[in-house]
Amino acid sequence: MTHKFTKFTLKSCILFLLFVVHSKTFSQDSYTLYFMQNVPQSSNMNPSFIPNVKYYVGFPLLSMWNVGFENNAFSYHDLIHKRSDDSLVIDQTNVIDGLSKKNLLSLEINDEILSFGFHIGKKNWVQLGFNQHFIATYSYTSDFMKLILKGNAQFIGQTAELGGNAINATLYHDIGLSFARKINDKISAGVRVKYLIGAANIYTETSDVNLTTEQSSFALTGTSDILLHTSYPNMDTFSTSFYGKNQGWAFDLGGQYRLNDKFSFSASVVDLFGYIKWKENPRTFKSEKPNSSFTFEGFDIDSLVRNGQFQNDYLNSFLDSLGNTFNVIETNSSYTSRINTKLYLAGFYNLTTKDLFGIMLRNEFIKNTFKPSLTVSYNRNFGKNFGVAITYSIHNHTYTNFGLGMNASLGPFQLYICADNVYGLIKPLDTRKFNVVFGINLVFGKDHINKAKIRKDPPLFDTMLL
Repeated sequence: MTHKFTKFTLKSCILFLLFVVHSKTFSQDSYTLYFMQNVPQSSNMNPSFIPNVKYYVGFPLLSMWNVGFENNAFSYHDLIHKRSDDSLVIDQTNVIDGLSKKNLLSLEINDEILSFGFHIGKKNWVQLGFNQHFIATYSYTSDFMKLILKGNAQFIGQTAELGGNAINATLYHDIGLSFARKINDKISAGVRVKYLIGAANIYTETSDVNLTTEQSSFALTGTSDILLHTSYPNMDTFSTSFYGKNQGWAFDLGGQYRLNDKFSFSASVVDLFGYIKWKENPRTFKSEKPNSSFTFEGFDIDSLVRNGQFQNDYLNSFLDSLGNTFNVIETNSSYTSRINTKLYLAGFYNLTTKDLFGIMLRNEFIKNTFKPSLTVSYNRNFGKNFGVAITYSIHNHTYTNFGLGMNASLGPFQLYICADNVYGLIKPLDTRKFNVVFGINLVFGKDHINKAKIRKDPPLFDTMLL
């Protein structure tokens, strides 16, 4: 029994993780882009934003790329150090010291495949977009990471709380149609309806596992309540089934209020009631007897690796045995996953006709937790064809997020790029958050709102639009 305890190290914990989150076989919008309202894609975060152009067309496949990564507990160099002999070593103490009780790892990639927008009359704006999204979040407890890094010796006679370890990943498309209207000189409102098309998903609905290391035998005993859903396309019929069976909807609402020439406010809710119902190859893994007691004695690495060769037969036998230990069964019923709802509240101050200050509170609702952030910004317009945005954000226990955004117009071509953490672009291995957005639009009829002379006083942001 002691022998199996000594073998229960990093590899066995990784196998345990694979079982919990995958059985046998969560978003990062740009905070800086929110303040760049001369870029039509800023309306993705508030559908009431109306660009100061007559119409625009997003350059196909290049109108917006958004790539973001985040780990609120540690960076790569917090985890991995290089010794003097160039060998790599895991800094266990440094990682453990940075852990919270609950931690979050996320990756997001968004590609706007096609988009365009245009004015109808003087006060109405219509926009249509076709987007592809990959969003993955993994939440994990500090006890789980300690178990991976130092094994279960530290938990002898104690319980490791692994409840809350969950992976949620979704690949999907959306077709969004939005309408915005300038109701009067003070109020604008907008709404977007999005039809969602799911491609693949893994969704942890329940993950409640507690492990106790017995003092005498070192075996792991505990309870588990696991409910995991997966759906992915049948590759043999991929071309015909991809756009049919997994469907859902989401709604965006937004509004702006202009108090006077200096102050204004905006609010929006994005992905309200967002969901996708998964019918394509659904597989659900759940505990047959939730919270029933089990005993797990580990596995023998000598049997897993023999003569330098990985023994697949032993691994498969071990995973089957592990599944039986946790009393997990598989069903094939359809299920529903949720798209995280985001809330934005912002205020703006026009210092001059070229200088704008802003502050934004954002909150993302992730199952039973919240992910709040605070961003302050300064926008400056240099002439009619170039603008800069500088931001600072406090987000997810990180306090060094200095952002930068730039946009330039060359004839009808509008180019823009922004990042919420410039340091992350320079040294991505030393940062806990990385995000970059860039794209190309074709814009026509610039300064459309001013030329229309909707009102004599310059509206908010008009001086910032190209």
